[in-house]
Formats: sequence, C-alpha cells, structure tokens
Amino acid sequence: MNDPIMNDAVSANTSKITVTTDLGPRRWWALGAVSLAVLAVGLDGTILSVALPTLADSLHASEADLQWFSSAYFLVLAAAMLPAGLLGDRYGRKKLMLIAL
Repeated sequence: MNDPIMNDAVSANTSKITVTTDLGPRRWWALGAVSLAVLAVGLDGTILSVALPTLADSLHASEADLQWFSSAYFLVLAAAMLPAGLLGDRYGRKKLMLIAL
C-alpha cells in the first residue's frame, strides 16, 4: 500500500499524544471554592427551613404560604444562575465568585 493519504492516517493513529498539565495545589483551591459556594447555598436553604415556624407565627402564614416562601426563594436562586453565568463569563468567574460570597 503506497497510498500517501492512507499512510498519513495510519501514522497519525499510531503516534502517541501525551498532554500533562501540572495543576498542583490549584485544583484543591478550586475544589475548596466550589465546595464553599455549595455550602453557602445549602446553608441558606437550611436557615430558611429553620425560620419557617417563626415566619408562620409573625406573619400569620398558612402552610401554603410557607411553601410559597421556600419555593419562591429557591426559584429566585435558580433564576439568578443564568445571569450569574453570563456575568462570570464576561467579567471573570473568580471575581464574580468572590463578590457573590
């Protein structure tokens, strides 16, 4: 087989491509930052759940109203994710994460 196109394709498939990137401790800092953000969101939801009985007493809210409180909170939080992603792409993810925390 002396087809030059086939020989190039075979040699391209058999060559080894090795890419190594040494992230070092940076990857652990990134994991810590994301974990801190997830912890903050989870903690906010827990605080709201703990505060619901107090809200019910002071606002004379029914159970349906309490469901609206928590649903509206998480709906607004979820709706803020798309603009936050856009702002993170535009101004930098690290800067936006630090501002948000």
